[in-house]
Amino acid sequence: MAREDLHFRLRIPGDLKAKIERAAEINGTSMTAEMVDRLEKSFDVAVPIPTHLAERIKLYADRQHRSLVDEVLRLLEREYPAQWELVDRMEHLANLLAALTSAKADGPINRFVTDVQDTVQGIVSGRVKGVDPEIRDEVSSLWAQYQERLSQIEYENEQEINQLDEEEERMRRLAGSTEKLAEPLPPEPNPLSDKIFLSNVLPARVLADLVESIRQGDMDAAADVVRRMPKEQIAQRVRFEQLPLEAQYRLRHEEPPTNGDDPFGFTKET
Repeated sequence: MAREDLHFRLRIPGDLKAKIERAAEINGTSMTAEMVDRLEKSFDVAVPIPTHLAERIKLYADRQHRSLVDEVLRLLEREYPAQWELVDRMEHLANLLAALTSAKADGPINRFVTDVQDTVQGIVSGRVKGVDPEIRDEVSSLWAQYQERLSQIEYENEQEINQLDEEEERMRRLAGSTEKLAEPLPPEPNPLSDKIFLSNVLPARVLADLVESIRQGDMDAAADVVRRMPKEQIAQRVRFEQLPLEAQYRLRHEEPPTNGDDPFGFTKET
């Protein structure tokens, strides 16, 4: 039975028409086919996210500078991973062995890496007996790829991006999970960096008066020092500390250290 399509006149805004024309051109189809396809897709069943859950996800996503959609897809990808192919997994093991080889490990790890290398090399060379020739050929091919990877693994390790962001890593250490809270925990104290930051943003006299008041146990005097702090001057210094290091050097009319220089004046051992 022949298909009978309905014909009718449709009035649409000019900017929408231009978008449809561009999409049709990109997809290599007509405007009518493009509109029909998009209308049909609009009736696909979407998975609704409860408002209260979407709000919690968005709070976390905003803190990590990600969109709500990106965060949902990221979490789903983690919970519903693709299954592995045997060849791909074997290549992954070879890469892992290369990473262990390039790392500065001691004791059992070094012995484990050495034993694995010796065993694989023994299969390739024939020192390990009872290996099927076809399996020996496969292992030999894998071993050759592994050797090639050794020269690249250090660079790849440096470029590899951890899947966990900073907040997730902290929750993993504290709770053993990557749960995301709408109200995150306060930052962990870092006495050294906190001390350096305060010394950079507070005027020397103010910082000295504050320390002396606290040392003497006079909290009223310490509170009075805080109330009298030059707020605009401190705010200006805080804004400066938030700038990239290159910008800080430029504003101070100083030359930044060259790559490899130790900012604390120590030289690396060769």
